[in-house]
Amino acid sequence: AGADAGALDEAVANAHLALLDNEEGANDSALNRMIQALLKIEAVGNSRWEAPFHVNLATIDCERGNFNEAMRHYERAVELARRRGDVRTEAKARGNMGIVAYQLGDIERSRRELEATLAVAREVGDQRLEGVVLGNLSLIDRQQGRLRESAQGYMTALKIACALGDRRSEGIALGHLGSLRRELGEFDDALEGMQAALSIAGELGDARWQGYWHKEIAMLHTLCANAERAHEHFAKAEARLREVCDPYWLALALCEHAHLHIDQSQHAKAQTLANEAHALSVDLELSPDSELSRALHELHRRSG
Repeated sequence: AGADAGALDEAVANAHLALLDNEEGANDSALNRMIQALLKIEAVGNSRWEAPFHVNLATIDCERGNFNEAMRHYERAVELARRRGDVRTEAKARGNMGIVAYQLGDIERSRRELEATLAVAREVGDQRLEGVVLGNLSLIDRQQGRLRESAQGYMTALKIACALGDRRSEGIALGHLGSLRRELGEFDDALEGMQAALSIAGELGDARWQGYWHKEIAMLHTLCANAERAHEHFAKAEARLREVCDPYWLALALCEHAHLHIDQSQHAKAQTLANEAHALSVDLELSPDSELSRALHELHRRSG
């Protein structure tokens, strides 16, 4: 029993260090630590921690762009959590499965998993999870052209985040509302929302989301024909996303930046960025319907 307790303590410590490594962009170290933690938990047969560790491992896989592997870990987490009657862990895993399905282009499954998670979140009174899921469902509504429903979802998510004092979720909701308003041509409101999101990400020291919002702001400046500001924000986006080693979001930023160079007839610069985006995508598990696959296809069409 003492040996098992020691192994459990070591596994939990490794898992904590893995999450810290992941936040700092040390993805290889994070993955190795999390795998070791999970192996120790499986060895001592502690089912309480096994499902959450699969969730953590899947999250790390997502940030490495290994979406199919992440899905396998989330599915295992759901199976283990359901066996223990751990409703919250099951709901969290299913919500994350919805996000992965979205990245893989399986919108039907994404909505199904997210709606199931939303029902559980409301049933158990988990407002934070409810807000996160509403924001993710709004992404699907937005992609499918249901812009009014998307805006309502983001605003509800924002209201929940503010009530809970959840600054990270508040920033994400503000930024996505800004991106949505950009699509509606409401450029001043769009910039205000995305700059607020960028400010909150900076306040929290979240370089990954800083990179994402710099990319979104750059795309707004591109639409407004402000190429100089767009280049500035694309450069900052790429720097932040390289810092945290996020190949998926970095490749998306490079694709959008390449389009700007094409617009300016700077084809050599565009090709350099396109080549890097393609190189990053090679090791990612992309479906033809994923956002990045579509972005690469469109860039190839314009470059050809």
